[in-house]
Amino acid sequence: MTGKLAKIARRVAVRLAVFLLVLFIALILFVLLCEDLFIYHPEKTAAGTPVADPIPGARTVEECLFTASDGVRLNALYVRAGTEARRTLVWFHGNAGNLQQRRGTIADFLAIGVDVFLFDYRGYGKSEGEPSEEGLYLDGLAAYDYLTKVKGVPPEKVIFFGKSLGGAIAVEPARSRKRKIRSSSKGRW
Repeated sequence: MTGKLAKIARRVAVRLAVFLLVLFIALILFVLLCEDLFIYHPEKTAAGTPVADPIPGARTVEECLFTASDGVRLNALYVRAGTEARRTLVWFHGNAGNLQQRRGTIADFLAIGVDVFLFDYRGYGKSEGEPSEEGLYLDGLAAYDYLTKVKGVPPEKVIFFGKSLGGAIAVEPARSRKRKIRSSSKGRW
């Protein structure tokens, strides 16, 4: 009888181990297939939606369109401070929402004489496409290149500002365009 119980126990243990292994593999596949759903939470803005509400301290607010190297069209706001700016901040926002929801904080940068270039990643706001890790890196490079090459901002006057997910995206143009990287967790931004 003891040998029979041992065989049954082994069979149950093997079946349980196989079940748990299959369950584990299914969970890993689910996470891999749905990874982008966990990371990116874009909020679209309808094309043609005007730039609403003036931004306190802004001399000008310009809506810009530029193209990433893979052809995806991106949307941005280029907000000039009321005074002659010493620097221009490129804002890499987090994983949720869009640039329209960051308008309130722009005024804080304008108050200290910093222009702000805030863009939406692919799939966010009015930007085309779907978000992906590789795509967001291309978006960051395109934003920096647009600001320096089209808008004529000298590279040494550019500040990279990344919030949450944007911190990781901001590193790519800083690294590949050979810009110095300094980080700070101080301040309320």
